[in-house]
Amino acid sequence: MVWSIILGVQFAMAQIGDVNVGLMEKDELIESLPKNPSYFPLASEDLRRDKEVIQHAVRAFPANVEFVPVDVWEDNKFLLEMLDQNLAILRGLPPELQNDRTILRRAIQQDSLAVLMMPPEFKDDEVLMKMAVRSNPLVYKFISPRLQNNEYIIGLALQESKAEIWNTVPQNFREDPEFMESRILANCRLLEFYETEDEELVKNCASRDRQSFVFANDALRGDITVVRPLLREDPKLFQFAADSLRNDPEVVHPLIREFQLEPEDVGSVLANNLVTAQVFLDKDPLFFPKLSESMRNNPTLAQSAVDNNLFMFEHIGAELKDDVEFVEGVLEINGTYLRFVSDDLRADRDMASIAVRQTYKAFGYVDETLKLDRDWVNAILEDYSLEVFNYAARLQEENWGIQKIPEVFRYHVDLCEIGLSNRGKSLEFAPEVIRSDAKLVEVAVKQNGLALEFADSKLQSDTRIVEAALKQNGRAVRYVAPILLEDDRYRARISRKYSSAESVLREMGYE
Repeated sequence: MVWSIILGVQFAMAQIGDVNVGLMEKDELIESLPKNPSYFPLASEDLRRDKEVIQHAVRAFPANVEFVPVDVWEDNKFLLEMLDQNLAILRGLPPELQNDRTILRRAIQQDSLAVLMMPPEFKDDEVLMKMAVRSNPLVYKFISPRLQNNEYIIGLALQESKAEIWNTVPQNFREDPEFMESRILANCRLLEFYETEDEELVKNCASRDRQSFVFANDALRGDITVVRPLLREDPKLFQFAADSLRNDPEVVHPLIREFQLEPEDVGSVLANNLVTAQVFLDKDPLFFPKLSESMRNNPTLAQSAVDNNLFMFEHIGAELKDDVEFVEGVLEINGTYLRFVSDDLRADRDMASIAVRQTYKAFGYVDETLKLDRDWVNAILEDYSLEVFNYAARLQEENWGIQKIPEVFRYHVDLCEIGLSNRGKSLEFAPEVIRSDAKLVEVAVKQNGLALEFADSKLQSDTRIVEAALKQNGRAVRYVAPILLEDDRYRARISRKYSSAESVLREMGYE
């Protein structure tokens, strides 16, 4: 009915205008079909026999299959190809084909929902419907009432635990314990729909499928005599026990000591219970990261965890990571843990100083605003005078660029001067404060003119710096500030003075 209405609308639209579909050539028709699928019924019979045209027409609108000349379907291979392309053609095929079991079987094999498009009598075909329901249990809803009472087919359908399937199964089967027990053991998630007080059935299911235990009734899930034996096989099953049990400290605390329970397994109340948290940590301090945020913000628990294992500092709560007193003690032991503290403390001069003085490696975790504070950085460098002396010697002996030294020492002017005089392009690894220092940038470009690429933009327009770079390598003109290159007289002068600059300027589009 729906298809007929749609086709009627399509035909009506096709009659609008001056298009004469009957005179269309094959390519023209194929090109038109995606937007005008209703042209197909109006096309010449020869074109409606053309297999390529048929494929396009059916792809555009499956109902077009009704207008394919019947004898075309004598080509069984083509028919099956079309069926594979679009199952919806099934309802538009000639009656004798709609009743062909071979075709119907092929349709079910491709998609069991083909049952929806089959003639009613085949929804009562036991062989075909068994095949369809086995492939997709949801099809059970659409088969005949007679077969919906077939025990074997019901068993196939109940392999899927869907409410729409369960509600379709006749009530007498759903209320028959003898019938249902084997089906539930095959699919324990059916406990969601099947009310039972059968302790053994629930236990068997919990052993087979941990999550099915959540569907058992509250009385069984809250009975410690039922739950305890299950925990011996699978401690994680406790998370599906009744909340009354999971939040009872007199029950839970002994279970924590006895079984391999984890913080996530207990109830929401005990998850934020200080005593419960301590019971977990007494059993294994490495449980600390799994405690709730509230518990990891508890100073007593956090201090105990960090004292036991400094690595636990990474997992303390956000509030403690912003607690000056708590954080200070840890940074005095390992400055690199600055990376775990709050953003505010990483920007705090005192906290950052404690961390970096403990180890210069912590400098990489200091907030960028502090790295721009020359006075603070210089004060830190004064504490590392011996390291500065040693790195200066290494830079000279090994001919290193500044990328070879730790980040904090790249802020030391003397070390940078040595490193940049060795490897000018190591300016790339210098902090902004160095890349904007005219004296140091000049050292770099004199060693390698191409280091101009990494200089501060203001220095790329400084003619003294630029000419020092071009003198070393004329191709550095590529990194000269546009404001200089747009000056015709200046451009002409450097082209004459630095021969290799001229060709690069041409590559850049300058005359």
